[in-house]
Order: sequence, then C-alpha cells, then structure tokens
Amino acid sequence: MVEEDKARYEVYWTKTAVKDLRREMVKRIIDMVEEASLEPLRYFKKLKGLPLCSLRWQLQSFSFYRSRQAYYSSLGDRA
Repeated sequence: MVEEDKARYEVYWTKTAVKDLRREMVKRIIDMVEEASLEPLRYFKKLKGLPLCSLRWQLQSFSFYRSRQAYYSSLGDRA
C-alpha cells in the first residue's frame, strides 16, 4: 500500500513538473519575442498546452517565417 502511494505520488509530481516546464518554456519564448519585438503575441498564444514536438515545429516555422521576411525586406532595400 505504501509503495503504491509512493509510486502514484511520483507519477503525479513528474506530470506536474513536465507541465510547469512547458509553461516556463512558453513564457520564456514570449518574453524573448517581446524583447526583440519580432512578431505580435497573437502568434504565440496558440502555443499554450501543445506537446513539446509541436512546440518545436512552431518555433521552426516561426524562424523560417522571420528569415523569409528578412530576405524579402532586404530585396526591397536593394531595388
């Protein structure tokens, strides 16, 4: 009985720690975006509650979007 309770307790706190870590990652990303004043927060509000693989995909697509936007704006500067 005591071992079962201990195992449940560990599983509960592991899940809670993962949720807290994900929440902290999203907060840090939002802070970095605000500091760099890149994209409005509406883009990142979609990230809350997503699995980490989806979060990684969102970040990759965002960085691709930023690099493409920078490329096109540099083309406009040359013309």
